[in-house]
Amino acid sequence: MFHLILFLCFTFTLQSLQIYYNQSHLNHSMSSELQFTSWNVRGLNKLVKLKEVMSRIRQLRAKIVFIQETHLTPEDVIKVRRRWPGRVFLACFNSHSRGVITLIHNSVPFHLISVDEDRFGRYLIIQCEILSVRLNLVNLYGPNEDNPSFFRHLFLSLAALPGCFIIGGDSNCALQPDIDRSTGIDTSHNQTRKELLQYIEEFHLIDIWRGGHPDQLTFSCYSSTCQTFSRIDYYLVSASLVSTVSRCWYDSIIISDHASVSFILNMPKSLSYSTRWRLQAFWLRDPTFIEFIGTQIDYYFENNTNQTSATIRWEAFKAFLRGQMISFTSFKHKLCQIEMEQLEKKDKGY
Repeated sequence: MFHLILFLCFTFTLQSLQIYYNQSHLNHSMSSELQFTSWNVRGLNKLVKLKEVMSRIRQLRAKIVFIQETHLTPEDVIKVRRRWPGRVFLACFNSHSRGVITLIHNSVPFHLISVDEDRFGRYLIIQCEILSVRLNLVNLYGPNEDNPSFFRHLFLSLAALPGCFIIGGDSNCALQPDIDRSTGIDTSHNQTRKELLQYIEEFHLIDIWRGGHPDQLTFSCYSSTCQTFSRIDYYLVSASLVSTVSRCWYDSIIISDHASVSFILNMPKSLSYSTRWRLQAFWLRDPTFIEFIGTQIDYYFENNTNQTSATIRWEAFKAFLRGQMISFTSFKHKLCQIEMEQLEKKDKGY
């Protein structure tokens, strides 16, 4: 039974690798420059601060902007819409904490597919097409505490989405403390870092700035409380898009205690991708998943013996098992979402 499970996992992995190979072959003709900028602004409640931030964004000439820690309510967002020539998407929490906003300039050939707004104001997932390229834009504001379950829930939400990923924002977690923190160490986010690095590998993501500056010391945030610097603001981009990125940089730490991070994406005319379901490798680390699949394999072959040809039974078996996997992962995702909501309520004291 164990060998059969390994064979099946190998089969699904080959399919995933073929999809990844197809994604890496981009059509570079008729490309268009598109600047992405991400910035933790530490509150937009005051009109003076809002005007300063929006003025700075215009100076940066960004076309797609991820903003974190807006501290705005849905009623306040009209102030942003009045000052941005394009579409505004938001996930709010309250007027004192969290909140993310994604801005899409009118000049971007943007086709919206769907929006997933986190009710606790920590992330915003936009599925879209830009110049026929399927993209998942993820605006992220990670928890301050060591909370790996947050990233587990987020990446479970992303696992079923076709297309390439552009994940940007303030993760509140340095990926390489020895060069991403002025102290050289960070023991406060060990579990989160381990979880995040695992998903970065499994989703074929690249820290786009670090990829071009493997040893350079650059920091994006200054903590006046601890009097330390860290690089916790960055973009994670699908490896298949890396060849279309011309440069990535950090601006000065002004207005907020975070610097903005930007990169230029030379959008291809089109990108081949598959909408087929893929088995994400991290499920193979879940013993309950392995046990469930083993049970389903036994059930199938106990009830499907020799009524049809071996070829038909095999094809039907793959379809059956894929359906069971989707059902299992969807159920686990819902449980994780409920757990996150309970933890958030406990954190707020009710």
